[in-house]
Amino acid sequence: MLTSIALFLFAALLMAAPVFGMDVGMKQKLAVLPFIPKNMEAMTVTESLSSLLLSNLDRTGHFEIIERKKIEGMIELEGLRFEHLTRDDLIRIGRKNGIDFILSGSAMSVGSSIALDLQLLSAQREKVCASDTVRLSQTELSTKLYDTAKELANSSRECSATASQIAQPQQVPPPFDMKASGTSKSIRLFWSHPDISKLIGFKVFRANSDTGSYSSLATTTEAAYVDDNLNLNETFYYKVQAIGNTGSESEQSPPVVGKTSIAPHPPIFLGVKPDIKSAHLQWRSRPSKGKEAGTEEAGYKIYRKTAQDKDFRESASAPADASSYTDTGLKDGTAYLYTLTAFNASKAESEFATTLDVVTVSGMDGLKAEAGKIRHAPLSWSPHMNDTVDGYNIYRSADKDGEYKKVGSVSGRMTVLFTDSGLEDKKTYWYRIAAFNKAHSETDKSQAVSVETRDVPPHVKGLSAKSGEVRKATLTWEPVNSPADEIKGYRIYRSTEEKGEFKKIGDVDSDRKTAFVDDDKPLKDNTAYYYRITCYNSANAESPVSGVVSAITKAVPKTPTGLKAKSGEVKKVSLDWNKNNEPDIKEYLIHRKRSDEKDYDKHKTVREGISYVDADLKDGIEYSYKVQALDKDGLVSEMSDSVSAKTKPLPHKPVGLKLSEKDGKKALIWDANAEKDIKHYVVYKKGFLGAGQNLASVQATVWAIDELKDKTEFFITAVDETGLESERSEVVVVEKK
Repeated sequence: MLTSIALFLFAALLMAAPVFGMDVGMKQKLAVLPFIPKNMEAMTVTESLSSLLLSNLDRTGHFEIIERKKIEGMIELEGLRFEHLTRDDLIRIGRKNGIDFILSGSAMSVGSSIALDLQLLSAQREKVCASDTVRLSQTELSTKLYDTAKELANSSRECSATASQIAQPQQVPPPFDMKASGTSKSIRLFWSHPDISKLIGFKVFRANSDTGSYSSLATTTEAAYVDDNLNLNETFYYKVQAIGNTGSESEQSPPVVGKTSIAPHPPIFLGVKPDIKSAHLQWRSRPSKGKEAGTEEAGYKIYRKTAQDKDFRESASAPADASSYTDTGLKDGTAYLYTLTAFNASKAESEFATTLDVVTVSGMDGLKAEAGKIRHAPLSWSPHMNDTVDGYNIYRSADKDGEYKKVGSVSGRMTVLFTDSGLEDKKTYWYRIAAFNKAHSETDKSQAVSVETRDVPPHVKGLSAKSGEVRKATLTWEPVNSPADEIKGYRIYRSTEEKGEFKKIGDVDSDRKTAFVDDDKPLKDNTAYYYRITCYNSANAESPVSGVVSAITKAVPKTPTGLKAKSGEVKKVSLDWNKNNEPDIKEYLIHRKRSDEKDYDKHKTVREGISYVDADLKDGIEYSYKVQALDKDGLVSEMSDSVSAKTKPLPHKPVGLKLSEKDGKKALIWDANAEKDIKHYVVYKKGFLGAGQNLASVQATVWAIDELKDKTEFFITAVDETGLESERSEVVVVEKK
């Protein structure tokens, strides 16, 4: 059955044709992911099913279908795979690539039909617009897929319509965090608002009960109000409404309750001292003797305002046993007014205490920077006049309006100098300074001042390099004329290529020296080296590099040629070779090895002449030779080509030795040696411990045995014309009769 469905799908794909004009307006971009088969039976039809649905989606005219290859490329760029994609992955990929909708699905064979699970996801709205299961049989395949395509198009329209709804104008937000505190004659109100700059003020409403009728009490431009001239033990409820710049009004805040009641007496405000971005307040409570109920202090509240503020606002509170408080987060050099209240256990507050004012420590000014220094900038300033200052922080930026980062600190109010080092050459830096106290609170940063560092030293001129030296190169140059602190020394760079990478090989730590010898490791023979030079100052700032000069080191002698070796000599090999053309050749080095040896060994030094006889050699051994030339500077040439020669070998030992008897006479006979230069044979009688006794020398291959006294062993050797004697023949034993 599935095979017939697959054939039908193929036919349907051939017949599917797009239908245009079914939707008006800009098309929605749709990405269709490959459908995932849920069982083996569905694998044969899943791809065709996906393609047929895609064709029907295209027929609706509502979608712009994204090509499969583009989708695969988007997913591949994210390092993901189709089968592992999550909803968050799809939304991120869709939003990143401007895709409006993503259609995914899976197919599973169920009996003779296919169950297709589909999900349409809006990447822009981050929500599922449609999710459905479609059961398909052969008879209804085409119609159902086209109906499904139309439903998907309708679902996308609904999602798009929801996304394009016109946003409602934002209303004025209401006040929040409203608080009320009562004294014996008034109720103080405070609240907050998200953005007071967008308001023209507030309306305050009051009622006698929480659910009672609220009437307008007052308007104010501050986020505070005092309802005064009240009677003792009165209770009121308050709401506040914000009024926007356009006149629109917010909702009223939740109600708060305020009560007048017996309250403590105001504390005695002793004083306030300025500090960096803070003020230190001191007070004491009223004498406790004879205090009536309700006047005992449970704590204190600190109120603050600036010259621009109309009303005091609560800035902090302190417990009953406190007699001081430090108010932080203030502005530099700014006047503040403070007052205090005491409150009891019922939160009833006293009237305000005496009002005292204070001016916080001012920021820094008068910073100076000295320009034209080498990679550093000396800074100076006038000491701060306030003795709460304990030191200074210095800040630096590459731009006047850029980010300033702390580069150093100095301790002590009277310390007025700082040097910023490690700077770049001929660059402008901007500095600001701030004073700090013992608690490490600091003032605002001062106005910025700029300084430009000195440029790098000038070029070095007149660099030259001497060629032809033995494994070294001597460099010279002209001295650089500059200020006393400008030049500390020179720096040498070398490369083995004219346009290659130059590496530093040494420093000349004096502005008066104008020469340098490069003999590093040492240098290679007959090699070109390229050099550049810079000078550097007291801050190690280097000049631009000079032009390139080169030197070629002395070459090693040429490899000797014409080496010959004579073979066949007795216990020696005679060598000769061509004389080198170099006039400073001091000697030749002879290297030798036997045929059974792996490496050559230095054998002989020939100081005069171009020949050598290697004597006292072994017979019949092949020897190989190489020659090197050595000049007066100790430079050695490469080894010459090898030559080989073999010393004359010993004659072959005689063979065929045996006893011959004829006419009652005994004789030794043997085969004649093949060598043509055999001069004679030697007959030996084997003696004690194998030693041989020379009995006779004969030119023939027979020797008659005289009367024997006892059993005797005989052997013979062959001797050639050069006197070389062969090894012993086999032994013949002759018995006495």
